[in-house]
Amino acid sequence: MTFGMIRKSGLFAAASLLALAACGEQDFILPGERFEIREGSPALANQSKSVNFASARTNDSWTHRNGGASHAITHPALAKSLTQTFAVPIGEGDSYTARITADPVVAGGVIYTLDARARVQATSAAGVVLWIADIAPGVDGRDDASGGGLAINNGRVFVTSGYGELTVLDAKTGQELWTQDLNAPGTSAPTVRDGLVYVVAKNANAWALDVETGRIQWQVGGLQSVASFGGGAGVAVNNSIAVFPFASGQVI
Repeated sequence: MTFGMIRKSGLFAAASLLALAACGEQDFILPGERFEIREGSPALANQSKSVNFASARTNDSWTHRNGGASHAITHPALAKSLTQTFAVPIGEGDSYTARITADPVVAGGVIYTLDARARVQATSAAGVVLWIADIAPGVDGRDDASGGGLAINNGRVFVTSGYGELTVLDAKTGQELWTQDLNAPGTSAPTVRDGLVYVVAKNANAWALDVETGRIQWQVGGLQSVASFGGGAGVAVNNSIAVFPFASGQVI
């Protein structure tokens, strides 16, 4: 091969690379005037200002997973040093097929808990077990579901379960007052306010039920999702609105 042939081959290769580069995708520059992002914004200077917090307060009750029906707790008091008061078993714990998803609720000096297999327990502040209630619909299906949530209001304990039911118990005795079928697992916590109990089932159906009778007052449907969650915080309610969260990410 002569030098001339080598030179021609090199020129051909370079031309080929330029042609390929020309065929590549080019950046599209948007037309119009450009503005600085912070143009005209006042400069922020370091300042020292006082901050006023609400006074810390001791919560003698914790009726819902996030403290109350509105899920808004402000500045709870906490001792500087914490010591264990008591330790008692509450039933079956987490396993390969079951989970504890319910946070404890507290009212009147009594702590209410729900284990991984639908057993509700009332324990005094001194660590004495007051009663245990099994809310599973039957022994045959005990291993088919787990999870749920708790709320307490006006002497009643409201319990959702993976068995697809909302069960209401007498807070003093654990006696069952009424049960409502939700047609799907109710693994998020219930919320109680102004005579109604609110709950979201796993099938994206939300319920508002009468606390005295369990009768349906109204329902609302959300977007269904293949994905789900266990132990959700539940509905947030104040004196004018109820906020329903769904596993799909939708909020109504």
